[in-house]
Amino acid sequence: MSDQFHQKLRPYTRGVGALRLNKLIRAVERLYRGAPIARVAHPGGLASTVVQRFKIQSVVQDALICYWYDGVNVGEQDVYVAKPWALRGSLTEQTIGALAVTFSAYVEPEYQEKTASASGESDETWKVTPDYEPDQEIIGLDVSLLGGTGVEYTGSDMVTRPVFWLDLNQVGRVWALSA
Repeated sequence: MSDQFHQKLRPYTRGVGALRLNKLIRAVERLYRGAPIARVAHPGGLASTVVQRFKIQSVVQDALICYWYDGVNVGEQDVYVAKPWALRGSLTEQTIGALAVTFSAYVEPEYQEKTASASGESDETWKVTPDYEPDQEIIGLDVSLLGGTGVEYTGSDMVTRPVFWLDLNQVGRVWALSA
């Protein structure tokens, strides 16, 4: 692991969640060294948080449809992994600096491009950069102990279910001005 990576993940030293955040950082580092699943002890030892590798199958509005991945084998069952909040297609407005930006016209089916509008400004086309691509590996965090992601999906049985996995966005995806 490079020194530059470790510098970006310095231990968090302030606030209520320092112990949990430090454990999560160590778990992600272990995962990058090849451990397929890392467990982080929950305070009190009553439960655990799981960090898991996935392979992207496809992209939907607020989530990624993935398969489990252990570094060698790829699962066969669909697992929904929520996109980080700022990358979700359902996000319709956001304040950036002092500017209120409204989003519309998401391009389907990948939901990786949208139109951004702000009062007094020209409309711009933004794109998720780098793209979510099929077969890319991502790292997901099970946030069921934290109440979930707020994202739901409707399965082929027409039952709506919550999404408990969250993409940790380890490659730093952001919305960027499309060329």
